[in-house]
Amino acid sequence: MKKVLVAGAALMLAGGIALPAMASEPGVSIFGDSRARIIYTDAYDYNGYANEGRPDLSSRFNMDSRLRFNVKGTAAGGAFVHARIRAIDNQFNGDTRFSDANNLWADVAYLSIPFTDDFTFQAGKYRAFYGTGFFFDDIGVSGLRGIYTSDTFQFMPFLDMVAEGQQSINPTDRVEDNDVLRFGGVVAIQPNPDWEFGFMAAYQTDDRAALAVEDVGVLPAPDRDGFIGMVYTKGTSGNMALQGEFAYVETAGMMDATADDAFGGYIRPSFTMDALTLSFDLGFTQDGYVADAAYGFVMIGGEWATQAMRFGQEGDWIWGAFSSKYQISEDLFVVGNLVYADIDSTTARGLSDAWEVSGLLQYNISPGANLQYRIGYLNPSYDNWNDDSVFGTVARFNISF
Repeated sequence: MKKVLVAGAALMLAGGIALPAMASEPGVSIFGDSRARIIYTDAYDYNGYANEGRPDLSSRFNMDSRLRFNVKGTAAGGAFVHARIRAIDNQFNGDTRFSDANNLWADVAYLSIPFTDDFTFQAGKYRAFYGTGFFFDDIGVSGLRGIYTSDTFQFMPFLDMVAEGQQSINPTDRVEDNDVLRFGGVVAIQPNPDWEFGFMAAYQTDDRAALAVEDVGVLPAPDRDGFIGMVYTKGTSGNMALQGEFAYVETAGMMDATADDAFGGYIRPSFTMDALTLSFDLGFTQDGYVADAAYGFVMIGGEWATQAMRFGQEGDWIWGAFSSKYQISEDLFVVGNLVYADIDSTTARGLSDAWEVSGLLQYNISPGANLQYRIGYLNPSYDNWNDDSVFGTVARFNISF
């Protein structure tokens, strides 16, 4: 296999490197979360898919739920194993003929061994959170990582097995063990309790071979070797706060990029006075960079149930977004969003701009239980496509334990 070199390391801000807390007492603990949603969406196909023979996505109403149980077993010396088990993560359907017999699986399963008070080794399948969520948020990866932590500094080198050659559909990859590997590092520095700074850097190698396909011919070998990286910051000063991130992807096909040398970024200043918080996002994507699905609002990015598109989709984007949050009471707050994006389309549909008006209400019913309600309106403009407005809304009940 091709040799791989690490291309750098990274700083992280608060919450950037999210790791389970080390348990000090031996034994087994169970914790988790669940949700139930009621979802209505309208015109998510922009009234165009039907013309291409695709399913009609207009006026859909459905309900779904999900349960997740975390099981952690801790040894006397502080080493532990952690698994997260998901159950019934699908739409409500009382007809058992269509039940999914495989709807019970684990998306986290790893071991963690503290070699010293400052250094921990982890191996298995875990979730990775880097930066502020613009580039790499809650990504499931399998591999190895080390975690060195001091009072103001954290360093995490990692090796991710992106694709194992012996499980490829290509016989050549299986025989030659042509893997896709990613080496990198993350560093977090917190000079004081209010600020953190960060960058992440890694290099990916893709050794996969060309694939012969019947009636198609020989498909060329994927070319996803290259560098990925990002820098970010987050902090507060009095009533002011600031966070931002810049990301770069060298090769098409890596981290959702569609072209070589793709990049993007955003900055978000905010101001809080009493119960009101005002914030403004200014961002861009260039040459095929697509922001992580978690970054965004209600219709563009953000919540999966109502997400209609992502920042960077179908072209180069420049956007501005104004948000206001008002804490009505200790248990109730509302958020309003106004988003505009100017888009230089790279597809035949010709997406030229988009407006979003949306809102969120959250009510904390009791400790560990809350209700979220999201509603959004999206008005995209296409040069060569139907540009009817899009509407989505979801009510979501959440419990954590």
